[in-house]
Amino acid sequence: MQHNASVHGPLRSLIVIALLALTAVPVAAAAASVDLDGDSHPEEVLLGDEVIVRRGGSILGRLSLAGLEEARLQEAPAPYLVLRGRRPGGEALLVAALHAGRLEEVYRGPIGLLGRDGELGVQVEVGREVIRYQTTPGAARCDGESRLFAHSYRPGGGWRRLELPVPAGPRLTARTTPPKSLPATPLPVYRVAAASEQLGVDRADLLTPPRELEDGRRETAWRVPDEGRGAWITLRAAPGHSIRGLLVVPAAGPAAPRPPRAMAAVFADGKSIHFNLVQAGPQWIELPQPVSSPCVSLVIVVGAPEGPTGLGEVAAYSELDGQGARGLADLVAAADTAAAEEAMRVLEQLLPRQTQQVLEAVEATLPSAVGSGRWRLQRLLASVVQSLDESGRRRLGATAATLLQRALAAAEDVERPPLWTALSTLPDAEQVMAALAGDAAQRPAVRAEAIGRLGRHGAATTLLRLQAEGLPDTVRPFWVEGLAAALRCLPEDDPRLAAAGAALLTAARRRPAAVAEAADLADAIGRARSSCREAGRGDATVLVEAWQALGEEDAFVARYRLLQALGQVGQVSGPVVALLRSILQGGGEPVLRRAAAQTAAQLAGDEMARLVRLGLRDEDPGVRMTALAAVAERHDTAAQTEVEQLLTTDAWPQVRRAAAEARAALCPAPSVGVSGPTRQHPLRAALDDPDAEVQRVALAGVARCEGTSAAPLLAQVARATGRLPALRGQACALLGRLQGAAAAPVLAAVVREAVDQAATDERQTGLAIACLRALGRAGGPDALPTVISVLGDNAAVDVTALEQLPLLCRSGVPPRLRRTLMEQIASARRSPERRLHAAAERAARYCGLGK
Repeated sequence: MQHNASVHGPLRSLIVIALLALTAVPVAAAAASVDLDGDSHPEEVLLGDEVIVRRGGSILGRLSLAGLEEARLQEAPAPYLVLRGRRPGGEALLVAALHAGRLEEVYRGPIGLLGRDGELGVQVEVGREVIRYQTTPGAARCDGESRLFAHSYRPGGGWRRLELPVPAGPRLTARTTPPKSLPATPLPVYRVAAASEQLGVDRADLLTPPRELEDGRRETAWRVPDEGRGAWITLRAAPGHSIRGLLVVPAAGPAAPRPPRAMAAVFADGKSIHFNLVQAGPQWIELPQPVSSPCVSLVIVVGAPEGPTGLGEVAAYSELDGQGARGLADLVAAADTAAAEEAMRVLEQLLPRQTQQVLEAVEATLPSAVGSGRWRLQRLLASVVQSLDESGRRRLGATAATLLQRALAAAEDVERPPLWTALSTLPDAEQVMAALAGDAAQRPAVRAEAIGRLGRHGAATTLLRLQAEGLPDTVRPFWVEGLAAALRCLPEDDPRLAAAGAALLTAARRRPAAVAEAADLADAIGRARSSCREAGRGDATVLVEAWQALGEEDAFVARYRLLQALGQVGQVSGPVVALLRSILQGGGEPVLRRAAAQTAAQLAGDEMARLVRLGLRDEDPGVRMTALAAVAERHDTAAQTEVEQLLTTDAWPQVRRAAAEARAALCPAPSVGVSGPTRQHPLRAALDDPDAEVQRVALAGVARCEGTSAAPLLAQVARATGRLPALRGQACALLGRLQGAAAAPVLAAVVREAVDQAATDERQTGLAIACLRALGRAGGPDALPTVISVLGDNAAVDVTALEQLPLLCRSGVPPRLRRTLMEQIASARRSPERRLHAAAERAARYCGLGK
């Protein structure tokens, strides 16, 4: 609340309560002297539960102070008495006036921002008259006047509507035909942003921009009560625009409000122009010179004699008017980013009423656009297409599709996504995608994207046609993915699946064989069925038929892909079994036999298990390895004897290694445990295999198959100095995992031995590290002394030993070891090696050795 001279023309003498620091009389004061009638003889004002004004012995009036907490008397001009106080949620004000010797209440209520969001402001100014008004964010006249629903009070006259001053300015003549320099309808550069009044609204926070003034319909109107003198509408634009003219259209219809008789246009600099209006038809006001202003407010100066007053449409012409959609499109393509973005926004505002004109402008401008200008035009094109309704798509869809095809052909990778999205809304989308995919002159990236989108569109027939017409190697992988997507999990009676199968058979029968086409088709069919719940019986049949139709010449790739596809389809049938058996028994290409074994491994059933076992006897080691992996995955215990035979007799170390893994997989799960072997486990014999990797796999298999019964063997291997250090380290890890603290004596002994020999045999360092880690996890009474005893000689061993201490110190450090441990940690802390220093710091913290 202010208490100073007003800035509003004739109100300069007002005293604004809120801003002036005044001397206040607290409620506790019994009385104050105030000259309310200006006769230099003060009246006495008493404050308590109520305010009492008296002169001599006569009481001039009394008013309750209910709702006004902590009330304080404020200085005010005669004849007004003002008390400011608190209310729940903010400030409150009581204003009274001495009139005809009696005190009358003028205003009692809240002031300041109201509500949780502060969207409504109530202000009261006290001067020669009392002015009450509201405010709300964003609602202001272009010259800054923001007082809404303003009323004034004079003693004896009561409250009346306050007409806010309008700047004086030259008077122009409104025309009923558009000037030659302006189009009939302005571009939507200036948009309706606020209004001071609306019929039926009496709170500022309930006012909304009257969009009915720019919806293109005279039947919808902005209405204000009665004559509406002083009511205004504000139109705003982005900074930098100029106003060339105005268009004002009276409302139409039987219930239409009457138009004002005179209005003023007020600009941001406080200047204005005035004009009269006739009663009917659009009226144009052309300014003598463009006015640079981000806004304009149209103020009713003389309203309709018989209200309500109102208008149907208003608009402002900017410097962009007269250029048309083509001129705006040229601006979009220009280098001035701010002007280009504004022109693009204006063009988007023309939709959907001028969609065809905007499309024509983009079509004319896009071919020559470069850089960011081209990118903006592409975004505009996408917006235009996506704004089309059903009628617009029927009428302009072909034109839009052609434009999108050209734009996609020229666009860079990052520019294409919105264009593709827009294209997907058109009925001609598939034809455009097909044209781009089949264009041999087009860039591979665009062709690949088009093919992928055809697949997601389900356009299998189009993709098959494209392949028949020929595709370069650069896009064939994308074609396979696209066709697989188009065929994904279709019902078996879907004609698209039948068409793909027919194309596969045609390619397989062609002489010379169309190997690449057949291979791609087989790959796509397999991928399309790989994630489906139901196996594709028809697909499996056509894949077998394609195999049989292929000639021998150069058909290896197609046959390999056919076998892969059979595994993905997942259908077991007589022809499938017969084909795989003939491959596995018939010799020929080892790679195909390997693929057949992999396919059999993917398929379910006992017959497939028997086919996998055929691969165990294959002359090719790769086939045997594939079959061993399948036996392990299927947990086929019926193959155990053959697996053990390969483990002990196969000449290839890789095969023996795979056999060791398969034999271990055939044992019960590790969690089951085994009390003891009933015979010498064949994996034990593999510990003497000449191949170190076979030994490693076999040792892990023994631990899996025998459980805790393998502990003596593991301890023996860990202590065996003739064994490879890597195998001994593995034995330590397995032993600690199986026995826990019970393994600590063996682990401790191996650690000490390995550390002693590390100086002359670097491999012993790795053994010491592996066994130290096992010892740290296992724990036990021998663990901590051993770890402390090996500190100090080998940096790598020291780091590992220190890393075990947080585990081993959890139960405390015995006094006999504490001093030694502190010395070793202190020494490690002084090391320049970062990892050793960090390990020492952590060990000190967890072992309670402080800093």
